Amino acid sequence: MPVRSHQALGPARQDRARVQRRAGRLRLGPRRIAGVHAVCGNGPALQRGVIDCGITGTASGNIAKLPEVTSHFYALNSGWAPQLRIVNAKWFAQQPSEVQEWLTLASAYFEQEMAWPTQIHNHKMGLACTACEESCETEGGFTVYDSTVTYPTEAELETVQASVQSHVLPNVAANCGDACVADWNDTVGQLVGITMSQ
Repeated sequence: MPVRSHQALGPARQDRARVQRRAGRLRLGPRRIAGVHAVCGNGPALQRGVIDCGITGTASGNIAKLPEVTSHFYALNSGWAPQLRIVNAKWFAQQPSEVQEWLTLASAYFEQEMAWPTQIHNHKMGLACTACEESCETEGGFTVYDSTVTYPTEAELETVQASVQSHVLPNVAANCGDACVADWNDTVGQLVGITMSQ
């Protein structure tokens, strides 16, 4: 998360930060976080001094040139951009078996050979280029900056995990129902060692 280098803004200037972005039905607007006014990704608002920080990805923050208007980058990976491929089950069932097999293999190949390696590379380059590290590779739109990158402590990571378990997962469970909770616990929950309950 990029953070502006100067003092927090007063309430009068915060009123100008009515920046909102729609992502499907989700509306993300200004948030108060520990006395800091934040919004999900808005370079011009950071530059004008309307907000104090923004939440973004490591690669997208670098490519959007946020280090030009920030001095620090807090590298807490919150996994806010899931990668998935979805197909209609009825349509899929109507396809010949060789098409089903090809789509299944192509999807697995894409995930393992393209999606994950690309995500990992872009994450690393976003951090390396933002912090002016020797490993920075500028192809792909990355720019070298000399920002301070701070990594979360073990205590901060424990706080995040506790918050996910006490607030995020109960809200998800309440909205998705018993079958969804059971599916989570049998799949993702087992993978990450977290049980969801209503």
